[in-house]
Amino acid sequence: TWRDTLGGNTTLGGGDLYVGRYSGGNYFPGSVADLSVWSTALSPAEVNALYNQGSGIAGKPLDITGFADLDGWWRMGDGPGDSAAPGGEIFDQSPNGNDLLAINTAAGDIVTESPGEAFWNILSLGTDGVDEFVDVGNDASFSGVDQRFSAAVWFKTTQAGTADIFGKWGGALARDWVIFLSGGQIQGYMGATAGPAFASTVGLYNDGTWHLAVMSWDGT
Repeated sequence: TWRDTLGGNTTLGGGDLYVGRYSGGNYFPGSVADLSVWSTALSPAEVNALYNQGSGIAGKPLDITGFADLDGWWRMGDGPGDSAAPGGEIFDQSPNGNDLLAINTAAGDIVTESPGEAFWNILSLGTDGVDEFVDVGNDASFSGVDQRFSAAVWFKTTQAGTADIFGKWGGALARDWVIFLSGGQIQGYMGATAGPAFASTVGLYNDGTWHLAVMSWDGT
């Protein structure tokens, strides 16, 4: 599990919220499950609860139904009506109705394989690293600009290069935040007028097993 706290910068805006790429490419080959965006800076204890259900069950996603400060939550197949078929959607399980539109995916991209298999989360979405991704649009509630903010994503990949997992990142003129992989390291980036905030793991997480990445921002 990787968590990083970013602070002390003001972001420059942002493009659409994407899963599996950013507006210029960097497609992600792998699987994702249980993504969430929060209007608070999650504490280490709260991150641990996301990872182990708060009860020591390591690697089991937490049921966050009804949690405060939850701006968006996508179960990537386990939500009622979720579909990766052409024209399909991944439905927001928070009260906010920010549904993800599946782009270039197929119904078979939702599979029975996830970090919480046979427990809480059963399904996950796979993307091919070529042209498959999902898009929720450009909603201000998903920005990290001058506010407390966190993003979390379960992922699995063997990608060795650079690939964007989850973020609101429209390129050089529309930078907000992104969680991505580079050379197997999980990296978090927040664009800023005074210079970007950036963090990276030392270890590698492209080993083909499930990992949880969480990035939090204190808004100061």
